[in-house]
Amino acid sequence: MNLSKIYLILAVFLLVLSWKACKKDRLDDYKIDESSVVYFPLKPGMFHEYKVRQIVFDAFNNTADTFDLLIRDNQDTFFTDNIGRKAMRVERSFLNPVSLLTDSIKVFYYVVSNSHVEQVVNNVRTVKMSFPVGTELVWDVNSFNKSNRFSVFYEKLSDTLSVNGVSYENCVTIKRLGPNPMFEEKFWKEIYSKEIGLIWREFSNVEALNSIPTGFKEKYELLRYGYD
Repeated sequence: MNLSKIYLILAVFLLVLSWKACKKDRLDDYKIDESSVVYFPLKPGMFHEYKVRQIVFDAFNNTADTFDLLIRDNQDTFFTDNIGRKAMRVERSFLNPVSLLTDSIKVFYYVVSNSHVEQVVNNVRTVKMSFPVGTELVWDVNSFNKSNRFSVFYEKLSDTLSVNGVSYENCVTIKRLGPNPMFEEKFWKEIYSKEIGLIWREFSNVEALNSIPTGFKEKYELLRYGYD
């Protein structure tokens, strides 16, 4: 056997090994970290009800209006999204605090991949969680959209928190990374509990316009969850 044939056989052998290795890596990429995804359960029929307070600051009128809402997120069904991913359709109902009747409904969806959880609202993708859950991890919520970078990180693991008189164990906290810009208040805090999901959310985006605040704040507190 001449030298050229030996080189050809060796090249083919290395190519086959490389293909197998790449194939294995791609298959491994689709393995979801089960120890992380438990913080964001997606199950048809699961619901979460939240007590929500929103404060809207209007610099033009120099006012601050407070709104108390009830919001119910219903996980409806799995479907395949426009880029071929398994997704959970969610119906968000805005309930009248007095009558408990539905005032309006908003639809969005979640996708859980091997590396993160996405929320997709009006085709805008935001990263709710990044895997694996751990205190060393920092990510950009706006990685898949055109908004400015918004970095967050895991602050606490295996924490216990009381919300509306109910104690939740095995909680993880996500917070915004970095100081506030001058004359601005930007805050992000979300807390998730294993097998339950989001139990607490605080968000603020307020800036001073001629020393008068403009923007909004909101806070979510879990009231109850379960299955329909």
